[in-house]
Amino acid sequence: MRKEAIYQSNKRLLQFDLLKVFACLLVIWGHTIMHMYVSDYIANPIYRFIYSFHMNLFMMISGLFASSAMKLDVKTFLIKKAQQLIYPCVVWGICVLLIINGSEVLETGLSQISVSGLLSDLYWYSDFWFLKSCFICYGLAYLGVNTKLKKWKWITITLLLSQLIPFFQIPFMYPSFLMGMQLKDSKTLMNFLMKNKYVVCVIFIIMTLFWTKEAWIGSHGMSLLKGSEAQIVDFFLLRLFRLIIGILGALSFLSLFCAIDESKMTSNIVRRLCDYGRYSLEIYIVHSVLFVDFVCRYIKFTEFNFLQFNMLIAPMISLFVLAVCCLFITIVYKSDFLSKLLFGRSL
Repeated sequence: MRKEAIYQSNKRLLQFDLLKVFACLLVIWGHTIMHMYVSDYIANPIYRFIYSFHMNLFMMISGLFASSAMKLDVKTFLIKKAQQLIYPCVVWGICVLLIINGSEVLETGLSQISVSGLLSDLYWYSDFWFLKSCFICYGLAYLGVNTKLKKWKWITITLLLSQLIPFFQIPFMYPSFLMGMQLKDSKTLMNFLMKNKYVVCVIFIIMTLFWTKEAWIGSHGMSLLKGSEAQIVDFFLLRLFRLIIGILGALSFLSLFCAIDESKMTSNIVRRLCDYGRYSLEIYIVHSVLFVDFVCRYIKFTEFNFLQFNMLIAPMISLFVLAVCCLFITIVYKSDFLSKLLFGRSL
């Protein structure tokens, strides 16, 4: 890819569309391991590898293409981002709520349904955490960009603020979002990354060797009030390790895909995959509802060994689910009414 191409706001970059499809496949692959294989998924090195960076990668890509949103007035910004990121959470949450609670009503009757239970269910069924995290990251960056502070000051302030937000993985996602913004703003930084992409990849691979089950568990939370001083220090060191490995992994795959020569991406299959890259947020939603919330409830695999399932069955299932999601979304976007109803927009 020409280094200047990413800075041309009117040019669609096939490498990034392909990268988003790859990231979607990783999400589905990870969820397949998590929900379909009867095992301790945290102990699974493939699952830990995928989850060490793949959501950071999504957030970094979001930051790369956030510059146009930063120039909007406040009202337009909030409406546009809420329509894109929050509205689908509510709509799809209601759909799942109606289906699941509708079946329960048929079995038990209305007497078993409570308002508090409905509100609780709606929260959980609409908890597409990444979309909400992305909305908050956009908001933090928007506040920073539109202050009169120098760049390093607003970056520092918003970074510190992000570490105080305990939900939707903001402490890990916002630094990746900022990194994406800085790659877009600085040709020097992007050139440095491209020249040293293999070094970044090697460092990332080495760090994954230390991303053990114990490190995973230790970085995912503890009660600071109950922990000793040593435990608190270990906790924050593991959180820092988790943040660094996420950013390095995202940078690794971003730089490798950016290095693909667009002139060689001419096959119909590659072009079709790039077309599906426009649907990354929709794929995230549809697979979460149709695959994770429903299919994974009823299908479990126990008869395959580790390598058979993780390296053969899970990738095949993931590719199939990705294809089904893309087909479903393509059909929806043929109707302006359905696309606006289900996703808040039309292509």
